[in-house]
Amino acid sequence: MENIFQPFPTFIYQNLIEEKVYTFIKKDINNFINNNRSEITTIPGWICNTKSTFSKKDINSKLLNINNLKKSIHFHIENYFKVWSFKQDLDYRIDDIWLNIAKKDEYQEEHNHFDNLFSGVIYIQTPPNSGNFEFINPLTAQAILMKNSNSFPFARSIKPIESMIMLFPSWMSHRVLPNNSLQDRISISFNIRAEYIN
Repeated sequence: MENIFQPFPTFIYQNLIEEKVYTFIKKDINNFINNNRSEITTIPGWICNTKSTFSKKDINSKLLNINNLKKSIHFHIENYFKVWSFKQDLDYRIDDIWLNIAKKDEYQEEHNHFDNLFSGVIYIQTPPNSGNFEFINPLTAQAILMKNSNSFPFARSIKPIESMIMLFPSWMSHRVLPNNSLQDRISISFNIRAEYIN
């Protein structure tokens, strides 16, 4: 009997935030940008020129004060946790959150968020041709050897759309391709830490 299976699946969560809720989130994020423009800068240590509030905890704490944003993240994280079927209950928290703005030709180099459990992104503004999000196959060498296989690619490309939330294991390497639009690509990124409940 033929039996094809994946022994170690990696689950990626993708959904859209409810339209009414997203409308409030987008308005609040635009207000955040207007009130904190001087803090949205290039980040030392990043290769790319994408502007961000990464590692600016005082500024980013204001993002967590956006109630609809925080509630939406928690709602989708709880759905994502169910997929993994953890054997023990987890207590989790949003550990980091930051804003990203990519202007024309700006991108995000390959990286991961290795010291967290899960990471995520919410797209606030995604004009056409503003750059796909790509997951890099964790078995990079093997993917190169199987470069002609559609079932085992080097990277998986996802076209972002406004209001989309995506969640994934933090160890997964990923990148964002250059923004070929004349408009800004705007997103919110965040990390989730978790501890087992005894």
